[in-house]
Amino acid sequence: MLLRVKETLKTVNVPGSGRSVYDLKMVEEIRVVGDEVHLFFNPKSKLCSGLQLAFDVRKALKSVEGIRRVELHVRGDSVIGINGSKSK
Repeated sequence: MLLRVKETLKTVNVPGSGRSVYDLKMVEEIRVVGDEVHLFFNPKSKLCSGLQLAFDVRKALKSVEGIRRVELHVRGDSVIGINGSKSK
């Protein structure tokens, strides 16, 4: 599951950079617990909204088969928790 999470993060590009949030090292920590993903994310780009990137990351991860819940912690000036579960 961790490999699928990393591969998915490599598909979420930072607008204006042509690179992914994973390649730009915006992902600080990934924890996979069963069918849940806990991700610590630090958007360092001045090119776009960190909050929008966080929602893009969450949406991409929720599309991965086998992931039921995504808990995303956005770091920066403040920590924002963005949590979500797939509806059944």
